[in-house]
Amino acid sequence: MQIYKDTKLLNYYIKKYNLNNIIGDNIQDNYEFHVFEKGELICKMNEPVYYFHLLLDGKVKVFTMSEDGRILLHEFYDSFSNFGDIEILNNTNYRSNVEAIKKSLFMSFPINFIKLTCLDRTCFLKYLCVNLSERFEISSKKSSYNILYPLKNRLAGFILEHLTTETQPTIVLSSTYKEIAESLGTSYRHLYRSLNELKTSNIIKINGKQITILDINTLKMISREI
Repeated sequence: MQIYKDTKLLNYYIKKYNLNNIIGDNIQDNYEFHVFEKGELICKMNEPVYYFHLLLDGKVKVFTMSEDGRILLHEFYDSFSNFGDIEILNNTNYRSNVEAIKKSLFMSFPINFIKLTCLDRTCFLKYLCVNLSERFEISSKKSSYNILYPLKNRLAGFILEHLTTETQPTIVLSSTYKEIAESLGTSYRHLYRSLNELKTSNIIKINGKQITILDINTLKMISREI
């Protein structure tokens, strides 16, 4: 992890994300830029909260791990997101792990500044309320989706969601297949079997992280079974 300050970069992100309407005053006196490389943990489950992190650029995953090493993925996040909000409001340690899956830049604020100053600011509390309600809705829909429908149908929907145009029915995945499996609530092996089933049925063609749709009507039909 790298820690530094940069006034020019600070002003750029304040303007880009309208941070004065989230944090309020005194950003310049209380912020740090934190840079995490791929694979580094930003937050570690059960450890104390030292910072409130705002993800400005990059991508992370939030997950918990069982005692036998199994991973339960909660969500992927890219900019603009925050980490530590629930823990701050409930005065607890981190409840999940947050790991950078590519180089990620955060604006980080010491927990004492957040608790003693920001929690008394209407703008900050409003931001937390809106953000938490949006996360809850996404999480609820995703959990229901993964429980109620077979992987084959969810996978068909996932592929179609990433298709930008039907005239060029090819997508290039930005995530690894392991990350996609976690996102769909399954194992890599089960995902591989489902992909292979679509491939042998001549519905899709796979070349590394590139997927070409050969029979879009059948793929749509499978996704509509959800």
